[in-house]
Amino acid sequence: MGAKNVFEHRIPVRADLNAEDVAPRNRREELVWEKSDGSFPFSTISVICPFCNKEVAAIKHIDITRGQFADTEHMYIIAECPVCMKPIIYDTHSDCTYPSALQFENVKNLPNDVQTVYDECRKAYSAGCFTASVILARTLLNHVAVDKGAEENLSFKSYVDYLVENYMPPKSQKWVDTIRLCAKFRGQYTLKHF
Repeated sequence: MGAKNVFEHRIPVRADLNAEDVAPRNRREELVWEKSDGSFPFSTISVICPFCNKEVAAIKHIDITRGQFADTEHMYIIAECPVCMKPIIYDTHSDCTYPSALQFENVKNLPNDVQTVYDECRKAYSAGCFTASVILARTLLNHVAVDKGAEENLSFKSYVDYLVENYMPPKSQKWVDTIRLCAKFRGQYTLKHF
């Protein structure tokens, strides 16, 4: 029994052929990548940096357009934050940055475990993972209650009751009741519950 030639269906390689001739790339030819000149007066964009969460005038480095003109339907900008020096991708059509900027304010002087859960909740919300951010916000309330003196391993309702009785102002009862009502769902949360 003779061995079958496994190379019989390969594309012949010749010295006079380029790789593009043999297997052309399937790229969008209409995208134009243009390097920005940093000295031009309009070579910055005002954005909130997704990494350092500061409002900055990011320095444009590359413009990506469809076609050869700057006023086309879609345009993306790759910019650099002058504070943390990290890259920001900006979509001029939707005014979005990638990665997205963190929502909500930074809170200083939090205990480490509370800070970790709070930052994770902000990241989940900024990424559009709203159900995850709701679950993390509830976990955050648990951590805050334990930090303020509640016992560990209690139910969510117990933690909310503890915070209401000991730390919440009386006029916050309405929004705390919304959280309290969500305790009966036992982990199956969506934004419609809020």
